Amino acid sequence: MKLYLVFLLCMSGLILKGEERANDIVIDFDQIVGGSVVNTIYPGVTFSMMPVGDIFAYSISAGTSFPNVICTLDCTGPISVDFSPGVDNLTFQISELNFTSVEVHVFVYEDENVISSGFFEVFGTGNPSLPYFVDLTAFMNVTRVEIINVTAGNDGIVLDDFSFSQPCVGLENLPIEEWPDTTIISLVTLLNQLCSF
Repeated sequence: MKLYLVFLLCMSGLILKGEERANDIVIDFDQIVGGSVVNTIYPGVTFSMMPVGDIFAYSISAGTSFPNVICTLDCTGPISVDFSPGVDNLTFQISELNFTSVEVHVFVYEDENVISSGFFEVFGTGNPSLPYFVDLTAFMNVTRVEIINVTAGNDGIVLDDFSFSQPCVGLENLPIEEWPDTTIISLVTLLNQLCSF
């Protein structure tokens, strides 16, 4: 089956190199049930509590896209977000910032290395429903973001509305037998659409 797909796609010129195209992706957590564990439900992105633990979707009004946001079980733990492959044009929102002092620190990793210019102090907005927009579009190939050092005594923070560009996987460099099933399903769907014209 996969060999036939490769042949058809090559004949139609639809296999793209990863450097040539990118997917613009938005993750707002609003299509899942509140209370769900979100660690690995989005392909290419892993949300975790540091050093280990789950991240949950909660249904609250936080000034971001409604209804869901994410945080640790009590919303006070450190969070890591890992991207594979790395992403560009990354932005997201932090909310429930009750104070106006430094409430959290953000570390950015490019090519799996933390960079000195990728350290941010996030000051609270003083309004739990007024989110802080984290703009990391200056960084390329971001492979990891850490949101840590949540201020002691705070009720915690929540995250929402991740947006980024992720390079398409160059399937021409991946052995056919290693193509993920989701890719095959997507390709079959694409072929069905093409054949419907």
